[in-house]
Amino acid sequence: MIRCEVEHNVLEFKRPAKTSRGQYTEHDSWLLKVTDEQGRQGAGEAAPLPDLSCDASLRYDDNIRAFARDLERNNGCIDYEKYQGCSSMFFAAESALRQLKGEKVSLSKPIQINGLIWMGDLETMKERVDEKLSAGFRCIKIKVGGLDFEKEIELIRYLRENPKYPERGKSVELRLDANCAFKPEEAMVKLEKLAKFDVHSIEQPIAVGLWDEMRYLCKNSPIGIALDEELIGIHTQEDMIRMMEAINPQSLVIKPTLHGGFKGAEEWIKLCKQMGIGWWVTSALEGNIGLDAIADWLQGQEFEGRAHGLGTGLLYVKNYDSGYGLKGDEMVHIRS
Repeated sequence: MIRCEVEHNVLEFKRPAKTSRGQYTEHDSWLLKVTDEQGRQGAGEAAPLPDLSCDASLRYDDNIRAFARDLERNNGCIDYEKYQGCSSMFFAAESALRQLKGEKVSLSKPIQINGLIWMGDLETMKERVDEKLSAGFRCIKIKVGGLDFEKEIELIRYLRENPKYPERGKSVELRLDANCAFKPEEAMVKLEKLAKFDVHSIEQPIAVGLWDEMRYLCKNSPIGIALDEELIGIHTQEDMIRMMEAINPQSLVIKPTLHGGFKGAEEWIKLCKQMGIGWWVTSALEGNIGLDAIADWLQGQEFEGRAHGLGTGLLYVKNYDSGYGLKGDEMVHIRS
């Protein structure tokens, strides 16, 4: 039998994390800790995002404690049916149980990550671009949709014609993330303007649920479309297939905390492989315990050859200890 306990913490951002949906100054994080009869322990992190995670609510603390009691009563068997939609809780339990059982694979492979440019005023964002280029990032992801569009074009032009690192600015892989900010009727015009800057892909240019409009963009856009928020709330394989066939995107951005835990993430990846759709994995502002768990799990996937979004561990004033560190633009294992 196992024992479960839950610990609540609040992670404070060093500076506000802004997107087109708003900003975060702190993030609630719950640690789900499990202990077996031999005294072995595992811990997983549940860090739902308000107004985004299916399971985020004012009663989250009560809900995750009830989830933990059921997990204890079921001796570590997760009741996916009873708690359907509770992705962040699945992620925490799966992480803790993997750790408890020692389910780790070779950690010798570094994981390339993208350099994330959070929103701010134009000059601040230019400074952040310089920082990422200076650090040697081969892939940079810029949040768009929060500034005047012409200012965002100016920022992207600054990246491509960077006065300090001209060669890196020209060669870096550029991803954009609109977080549903574009209106459907203006999206194609904006995508065509952005395409002049050799953009690799843009995440979720328009709001979720507009499948006809999104399919049109995926078919006609000069920039590859990657779905992210569109995956939230889709729990069954039947619905996964229905959405992917209806929209036919170029890529999926998979977040275990938001998209069904590791079990759901693996189902999304399997479908991507079957349908010839690209994918990469991104964190959802978890602390280091969540990031470490994703990095460990990712080692068991065919993750190489693309940059993943796991560089958020440095965002917090005080974070959990980590078994990983950054070496240039790669996550490397520093201890077991």
